[in-house]
Amino acid sequence: ALPAALHDVMFFGRCLILGRNNVVSQYPLNKRPYIGPTSMDNEVGFLMSNLGLAAPGRLVYDPFVGTGSLLLPAAVHGALTMGSDIDIQVVQHGKQGRGGRRVDVWSNFSEFGLPPPVAIARFDAHM
Repeated sequence: ALPAALHDVMFFGRCLILGRNNVVSQYPLNKRPYIGPTSMDNEVGFLMSNLGLAAPGRLVYDPFVGTGSLLLPAAVHGALTMGSDIDIQVVQHGKQGRGGRRVDVWSNFSEFGLPPPVAIARFDAHM
């Protein structure tokens, strides 16, 4: 029940989700082959993807792609994805994953059967 002070108050907003959306739990961070210390929380990635209106026919570009934590939820929503990063290790080489196999951003997409990013490039705006 609401406190007495709030009974005469109206709130206006846009409902983004009702209840516990199962899609968030289908793509847990700990099941992704390629993660790092700055990988975005799963729930935050899906919230940002929702707020960015990711959908089929739309393009989502992440200028700081890292491990792809924002692009993965956008791909789940059907958007084309594209990213860039200053770190050549992220873009080209990835890292040694579990079991000794080489993993990178694309590994996360193939792990869940999602379409891979259109492109991931190395960008540096340093002048």
